[in-house]
Order: sequence, then C-alpha cells, then structure tokens
Amino acid sequence: MIKVRSNPRNAAEWDNLAHIKQEYRQGIRRGWFELGKALKKEARDEITHGRKTGNVYRVRSRTGKTTRRHQASAPGESHANVTHTLRDSIGWKVLGFSRREFGYGVTGRPTPKYAPFVEYGTFGSAGRSGGRSSRMMPRPTLKNAIDAREREGFQDFVNYIGRNLD
Repeated sequence: MIKVRSNPRNAAEWDNLAHIKQEYRQGIRRGWFELGKALKKEARDEITHGRKTGNVYRVRSRTGKTTRRHQASAPGESHANVTHTLRDSIGWKVLGFSRREFGYGVTGRPTPKYAPFVEYGTFGSAGRSGGRSSRMMPRPTLKNAIDAREREGFQDFVNYIGRNLD
C-alpha cells in the first residue's frame, strides 16, 4: 500500500486550533474531500487518457487468441494501463478535520505488489539481466496527479470555506 499523508506535525497543529469556528472546520473538511476526489480523477485520467511516449508492444488477450497494440509509458509519465488493477486501487479518504490520505490501497482495495516499483522505480536490483544491475525508472502517477492539482487544490479550500460562511 502506498499512501500520501499529511505531515503529522501540521495535523497536530491544526487539531490544536480548537478556537476555529465549526463553519471553517466544515469548509476545510469539504475542501479535503473535493481535493481527494479531484486527485483520484486526475490520476485515473492520466493513466487512461494521458499521452504515452514509451515503447509499443503487442499484448495477448486473456484467452491468448488475439493481440492488441499497447503503448507503454516513458520514465516520468503516469504508468500505462494494461490490466486496470493498479488504476483501480487508487483511492482517498478524509480522516477528521486535518488528516487525509491519497494513494494505492487507501480505501481497502487490494494493491498489487508491484505498485512501489511502478511509482518509485527500481534501483540496482539484479534480476533476469544475469547478475547485471537493472533499473526501471519511476512512473510517478500519484506525484503527477498531486502536481497537476496543486494550484486548483488551494482554490477548492478557499471556495468551500467561503461557502460555509455565507
């Protein structure tokens, strides 16, 4: 399971702000909720619709009778979708007022064992290469989604806090 969490020090500071009005708290929680929803959508869109520039392969169907063309992702791009397993494990949740999580397996869906290798890459593991060091560069789907939504995420907070004050 891979999760992106809030900084615990910052979460403790937020939780200690008991003087914050309930309306602000509801607006902030709603902002986290909307941001989580947007991050999941961004990640899934990047996986399924994002332009890939990696190698092209022929992939066999489950029955083995047909093949289809598959465009792989290049390093730095969100991973390419083949079986939907990794894409379907992306989730998010808001825990209280100040804690939130976004990542693979957050909502209890099973996370494939290869998720960390896809997200962070491999570094010097000897495998089929006959003892030579092999390396797969990262395909940072979660980081790309966070980077793409960074500016809009701040605006979500401003909008939802303002709505709760009206």
